[in-house]
Amino acid sequence: MTALVLVKDTHGMTYISHLSFQTSLITDSRFLCTSSVSNILYNSIEQFIKQGYFDINDTNLRFFNKLHPDGQAVKGRYHQGDYLFVEYLVDMFKYADSFLNVIRWHATDDGRLSEQFNRYTGFQRGAEQLTWSHGSFIGAATDRDTAKEGLLKGGAVA
Repeated sequence: MTALVLVKDTHGMTYISHLSFQTSLITDSRFLCTSSVSNILYNSIEQFIKQGYFDINDTNLRFFNKLHPDGQAVKGRYHQGDYLFVEYLVDMFKYADSFLNVIRWHATDDGRLSEQFNRYTGFQRGAEQLTWSHGSFIGAATDRDTAKEGLLKGGAVA
């Protein structure tokens, strides 16, 4: 059995990796998983803009604490037009970008993406030129453009 975990590498970059419960070892990170986090965050921004609000509650408070400048998010409903609505979504956008930046960091100069990259050395490993790695990155980049457009229409500068 495995789980996805957030890991910080030796360069201070945060990315997704796999934790095996059978061996308790953290494996090398996969481009597919790392870009999927960005994709989920960009889609969340789009959904929050579409519905016009989002809630901070006991379930997601720890996540929003990561986004808050002081680490102290306040539970409640945030509506479109509120300063904090835009502020949280811009910070969420930047957090999503940080995962795409990990991919940019580990991609080769000509844009090649293998299956995974070594969390210590940064060198790519596994299947070379994995279609899923490229597809997940392109999907996240497309969703990034849509989320950015929504933020800009709402008066944010992302």
